[in-house]
Amino acid sequence: MRERRYAAPRRQPRAAGPEPAQPEPLPNLRSLALIARLAGIEASPDGLAGRFATPGLDIESAAMVRALAELGLAPAVRQGGWAELAREPMPLLAQLRDGSLLPVVEAQGATLRLVRGGELHLEPRDAFLAEWTGRWIAAGGPPWGDAGHTVAAVERALAICTAGTEMGAPASGGKHAGAGEEGAG
Repeated sequence: MRERRYAAPRRQPRAAGPEPAQPEPLPNLRSLALIARLAGIEASPDGLAGRFATPGLDIESAAMVRALAELGLAPAVRQGGWAELAREPMPLLAQLRDGSLLPVVEAQGATLRLVRGGELHLEPRDAFLAEWTGRWIAAGGPPWGDAGHTVAAVERALAICTAGTEMGAPASGGKHAGAGEEGAG
């Protein structure tokens, strides 16, 4: 009997050019990093992924609550309607039907401000309600201040988040939550 040999496929030379771009941080990890930064905890989506997520997968709702607690916040899962959400201290993480958790910065009247795709958006209430589960995670951080202060703080934190995967100094001079650390500094 004759033995068959496997011939490995020949590799094509890689075309010269720019290195492939790093993948975008997963949306829920980006939301976790943003909430941490607003609470004064230096954090990056990459560093938080190493601590709280399965490699290559985004963090889900129950793990988000555990992560917020490990970072020193006092998260609480809540359920209700628009009126209850609008009375909640902001920011909070609204859970959408697709499993994503979006930071909501302000909810008033017929609009809300939220972070979607790494950018702050003003969105009609009805569009939000069409994809919202009616659940949210109250972050349980320090007093956030009025809506104007919160919006300005979110814009500063987003500017740092989008400047690179590692974030710089914490939003309010606080703790560090890098990979392998316990969030104290």
